[in-house]
Amino acid sequence: MLKKEIYLIFLSSLLIFSCEEPIELQLNNNQSSIVVEGYIEPHLPSYVFLSKSQSFFDEINEDLINNISVTNAKVTVTRDDGEKRSLTHVSQEIIDSISNYLNITSIELPFNSIYIDLNPSFEEFNQTGHSYKLDIEVNDRIITANTFMPPEIDIDSVWCKCGSDSTFSTDCYIWVAINDPDTLGNILYAQYRRYDGENIDKSLRICSRFLRRDNIFNGKKYSTYFSRSGVLINEDSNAGQLPFYSKRIENGMMLKEDKVIFKISQINHKTYLFLRSKKMQQELYNNPFGESINLINNIEGGLGTWSGYGALYYDISIQDSMVVYESVKPVITDLFIL
Repeated sequence: MLKKEIYLIFLSSLLIFSCEEPIELQLNNNQSSIVVEGYIEPHLPSYVFLSKSQSFFDEINEDLINNISVTNAKVTVTRDDGEKRSLTHVSQEIIDSISNYLNITSIELPFNSIYIDLNPSFEEFNQTGHSYKLDIEVNDRIITANTFMPPEIDIDSVWCKCGSDSTFSTDCYIWVAINDPDTLGNILYAQYRRYDGENIDKSLRICSRFLRRDNIFNGKKYSTYFSRSGVLINEDSNAGQLPFYSKRIENGMMLKEDKVIFKISQINHKTYLFLRSKKMQQELYNNPFGESINLINNIEGGLGTWSGYGALYYDISIQDSMVVYESVKPVITDLFIL
């Protein structure tokens, strides 16, 4: 698959994500494909980004982003019980108007090709345990995809732990106590966004070891931790893991602790394959001797992903022994650049 086309799938600020088999893409440089990036989860309206793929040699600039945006598509989502919703193309002007009306910080769209379910009852439509079919009509093309929204993970609590058992440190990790159901094959996907403190994240990022299966912990209650990034080197010392930070003094200045929106989702197997292959592709570009990897996707008639998340959000200040028991209801600004 062409490197530029892979990039375009993730051009939005989201966080950021399945056919049964890898596919070989033989694309004609004179004919672009439709690139789909769509998501559905509880408590947030479903949304889809649409763009056109470009040649590897095309320079990415503002003009290109405007040219690849698809703004004339008909997009619908149908639940497995037959209930259907139409998604509306939303321009930056509409977003600004809505932001002013709701008296919230304006959201900056990454490019002008987002379609959103604007029906006020979207929460009644977005229910875990259901399958959802995506249909897209654009010019003479028909694009379809299917996904399943798994139930949310059964979580007892989320807390921070800083340093080791015997010493305190400003280096902290987010821990989660999980009740895994007695059904093999559950998969979790972990993301975070720091919204206060130093080095604020403008969008959701993936945690280190962001995909985890329940092969070892199936049917058990267990605790596990999450860091910002890095590669686990030592199971006992968290070596190689980039931490979150509590209040600390750096260069003679007192810095605030990180405040984090922590998102943990249960995903289906196809979404897992997509996310894993996407990460492997990203790592491949840092290795000139790596073997080419096909990006696994679930879009018929195009490229990309249509993914369902059984998502939970936790709002936590990074302080040693801080414990959070209740998830919070997400808002759309948890997804997009402010």
